Amino acid sequence: MLSSYGIQLPYVLWSILFSIINGFLMIQSAQKESLTNRVIRSDAIKAVIIGTTFFLTNLFVVLALDLPFESTPFLIYIVTFLLSCIFGTYFVLKLAVNKRLDMGRYVLGGLGLTLVILASDYTAVLILFFPLLEVKPVLLLMTFILTLAISFYSLRFLLQITRETEKVDTNFWVIIGSFATGIALAGIPYLTAMSVLPVINEENPELHLSMLPYALEIVMVWLLSIVPDLFGEQRNQENISKVEVSEQHFQSLFNHNPDAVISFDLNGRFMTANLAAEQVTGYGREELLTMSIKDIVAPVHLSQTLKRFEMAKEGMPQQTEISIIKKDKTQRIVNITGVPIESGAGINGVYTITKDITENKKQSNTIEYFFHYDDYTGLPNRRKFISEVEDSVREQVPFAIYSLDYSRLRTIRDVFGFQVGDQILKELSLRLTTVLPNESIVSRFGGDEIYCLVPTRNQDIQPVLTQLQAILGTPFFVEGHEIFMEMKAGISIYPENGEDPELLIKCADTARASISDNSFHNFAVYKNINLDTSNIEKIIIENELKRAIEQDELTLYYQPKVNSSAMELVGFEALVRWNHPVKGLVSPGLFIPAAEQTNLIVKLEDWVVREACRQLQYWQSTQLKELTVSVNISQRSFANPAFLNNLQNAMAAHTVAASLLEIEITESMTMFNEKETNKKLNQLKELGIRISLDDFGTGYSSLSYLDKLPIDIIKIDKSFIDDLTADQSAMVSTILSIALHNGLGVIAEGVERKEQVSLLHSLGCDNIQGYYFSRPLPPEEVEAKYIKKAV
Repeated sequence: MLSSYGIQLPYVLWSILFSIINGFLMIQSAQKESLTNRVIRSDAIKAVIIGTTFFLTNLFVVLALDLPFESTPFLIYIVTFLLSCIFGTYFVLKLAVNKRLDMGRYVLGGLGLTLVILASDYTAVLILFFPLLEVKPVLLLMTFILTLAISFYSLRFLLQITRETEKVDTNFWVIIGSFATGIALAGIPYLTAMSVLPVINEENPELHLSMLPYALEIVMVWLLSIVPDLFGEQRNQENISKVEVSEQHFQSLFNHNPDAVISFDLNGRFMTANLAAEQVTGYGREELLTMSIKDIVAPVHLSQTLKRFEMAKEGMPQQTEISIIKKDKTQRIVNITGVPIESGAGINGVYTITKDITENKKQSNTIEYFFHYDDYTGLPNRRKFISEVEDSVREQVPFAIYSLDYSRLRTIRDVFGFQVGDQILKELSLRLTTVLPNESIVSRFGGDEIYCLVPTRNQDIQPVLTQLQAILGTPFFVEGHEIFMEMKAGISIYPENGEDPELLIKCADTARASISDNSFHNFAVYKNINLDTSNIEKIIIENELKRAIEQDELTLYYQPKVNSSAMELVGFEALVRWNHPVKGLVSPGLFIPAAEQTNLIVKLEDWVVREACRQLQYWQSTQLKELTVSVNISQRSFANPAFLNNLQNAMAAHTVAASLLEIEITESMTMFNEKETNKKLNQLKELGIRISLDDFGTGYSSLSYLDKLPIDIIKIDKSFIDDLTADQSAMVSTILSIALHNGLGVIAEGVERKEQVSLLHSLGCDNIQGYYFSRPLPPEEVEAKYIKKAV
């Protein structure tokens, strides 16, 4: 039996078991603390638990030696060794989770762990078996070397496991490591005992039992040395596989990308290019690899492009639109996104994704033209004219607005036909643009309404009037007819007659209307002869509206949105109405503009949102439960920091799903503080709320930004629908095409006639809103009309 040699086998097995448990707990604790990436307050508790298991390992070693010891030293041994085990465990845990543990600290940590283990074990031997000490220098040296190796290899494996950043299954290696570490650590107390205690069998001294633990420890050291290598090799193979898959994905994305993907070195020379790059540039891949940025960018954009390339080389992603020259010398407009190529050595190039947007630009410019110019005469339309007036006011350039009336055009159309009248109008427009001073703007508002914006010096309008009269002295020749024209001109002057464009136009119209048919003069300048009482009326309306919100005098009417093809109800637009106790229903055209000029609009629209949510909650149990309700939001409300919070609170208070609510914004809002506006629109989208662009076509935003707006629906403005005929459908058709290209829904507003419905249907627009189907209705009429029957 081994007990005859001074070794009790059961205690040996117990010591090994507890040592394995100790190793497993140590690895698991260090691994969890490292993965959580935070300081765990229970470090001390873990150190006590794991340290106690390590102490039990050593205790079973003492019992396994079967050597005599006294009770008093045994108690001292328990206290001192238990404390040293707890301290050593705490020390190892801290080492394992230290993110800044470099080679120097690793060496010091391994030495420190070796000294802690040997100091604890030899102190225990001294306390318990001092009278039996018999120092064996060779075994003492071997014990130190093996303990040092076990400490370093165990610490290496522990660090390897805890520093595994990817979420992979390490259970197998944790178990293997726990066994190897546990058995190796369990053997160290036996080594210390063999090196200083008489454990050789005196009856058979040739049986060197003391060498058996050393042989086993050498085997365990070998095992501990290869476990990290095997684990590392497995992880390396897994990483290689991932890199290969990632490379395949990249090559697939690179080769099959519909946009040109090109990489440049730091000198701006082509390094790689995909098939799409050949199509965009017209050059073959081999040709491109011999070229640089300077060879392909149009000279007008070269300086800008090189500047952005330098910024990309400094680590700043870039996006810009430039012109490039293809191999066939044609120019194309491209949108380029450039990002730095980073490696361990720093930035060594620039990746670009290049998209040919030439056709989109042409289409956008065409639509832009339709938005701001009359398609027959080529003159600026009302929107463009007002924009020019605003620019002149902003720059404080004195000017006069001329409202021109050529009344004979109506008679000519009646006598000779519309074609003759239109030809005269076109010739008249050409004459006006020719004779008026530089920087003048001649505009057609629609029909025969002609307006001119003319810069003035010293408020001298006589030279302009002379020129306007002179162009009428020459007759118009159309289809063999010699026709003379007559004119009336009403004039308003900035800044004498105001600064608001609409006001100045109205003043010019008023002056023109004051000219009688029998008047000697055919022009009139507007004079401020009437007291403007509008400000007083606005103050009265604002005060009463504030009271109306507080006293529940407001109500919401709901105008249906209908799919004319399926004859199905698709939603409602919530429109606020004011039921004044004395005046009755007050027109929204009076109180909404007054509210918009103050912060009262914020309070008003907050009420509208809450009331719409309340109504949606009520409709949840009816046939209307799946229909959306849209609410109009002004710039002031949208810019309010509490807007999103108030909106979410309203939905939460009435348990309304975000998908049932739609926010309507205007074009002008998207141009105000674009970065913050887009951020807030994206936040609405993340909540699940749909966004529609109201009164589309009446603002001044560029259509090139339409695909960058996080919107869902375009609402075609009523002004386009009013003039919609089979011959005048180009604008609506173009808007529908752009909406389809950007994946947007479309609703036509202000539809009032069956012919409009039919024409819109033929153009592909089925979603309709307007008096043709229904006026805005109070909730009770909505329920009576739609809950029990379909549209």
